Amino acid sequence: MRGGFRTITGIAFLTVIVSYWLLFVPFYGFKYSDFTGVLPIFDHTLLEIMKGTRSFSLSMLGFEMILMFYPFIKNAKKSQKYAHGGVIATTLLTLLLYFVSIVFYSQKQLALTLWPTLTMTSIIELPFIQRFEYITVSWWTIVIIPNMVIPLWAASRGVKRLFNVQQKYPLWVMSIIILLVNIFFFDADSLFVLNKMINPYCVCFIVLYLPLLLTLISIKKWRKRL
Repeated sequence: MRGGFRTITGIAFLTVIVSYWLLFVPFYGFKYSDFTGVLPIFDHTLLEIMKGTRSFSLSMLGFEMILMFYPFIKNAKKSQKYAHGGVIATTLLTLLLYFVSIVFYSQKQLALTLWPTLTMTSIIELPFIQRFEYITVSWWTIVIIPNMVIPLWAASRGVKRLFNVQQKYPLWVMSIIILLVNIFFFDADSLFVLNKMINPYCVCFIVLYLPLLLTLISIKKWRKRL
């Protein structure tokens, strides 16, 4: 991450490329799926749909990172179609994983299963591998690397702009704090509780962050013109 935005871009690109084989893993679950689990369709009220959106909103966070690395993109306006294509591909992939989980698990199983997608890989049987889920879990550490390095880079970049310090110092401090917190305070149960606490506020952040930011910037520009 000390190598700059080009290093972050290279890490994100490589992790996506080497992890695309995982897309074929969920299709194995179709062999044991019950497609009646998605029926009946459109029988939920608008309030129930909004509650479901709230519980899923944590997975949609991260779009605000573009505000940090947009100035580093060459020909940013011409590259918008690729950005939109990436968003569409990610959304369709998320929808696919969500659909596979619904048809593979029952409603009670989904309520009790912490990581449905990873748990599903335990049913895969190969002649030369007895526990395929070990490979999936190990490879998943590569998948989450961009989710770690991009926010760390953006946060340290923000501290650099605010306090005019070298970016490597806040980067090291935040990395050490995150490592210590994960070692001494976090486990699966505490992470589950933290997600439950954060989820209700993610929708507010997604809906209000950009309009509020635009309002503050407009006020700042208006005051400079006075």
